[in-house]
Amino acid sequence: MTQDTRDVDTVTVVVGTPSDIVCTALGARPEVTIEWYHRIGTDGTETQITSGVAEEITENGDTSDTVSTLTYDISKEYNGGQLRCVTTGQQVAPNREDIATLNVQCKCKKFFPFK
Repeated sequence: MTQDTRDVDTVTVVVGTPSDIVCTALGARPEVTIEWYHRIGTDGTETQITSGVAEEITENGDTSDTVSTLTYDISKEYNGGQLRCVTTGQQVAPNREDIATLNVQCKCKKFFPFK
């Protein structure tokens, strides 16, 4: 499953199924990088995600586009948490970010014991 963070408030992921979540920065000068963070729970603690991240930068004349893909394998405890991607490396403009709430679904099998 691949989802883009642009223009969405919620990203749906399924427990046990790796999901690709994409964050894009278009028309940057100079080129930027993208960092990923997740916030789980109510205490507001945020953790940077460094594994499972792939980044591709394409030059377009005097600007560049950066596409960052986070491959995320999630557990049910992350439901309601947030993912945040933020651009870094700009020299003039402030950092830009997208934030999406995680909707974690479970393909859980119901167990019916024999009587």
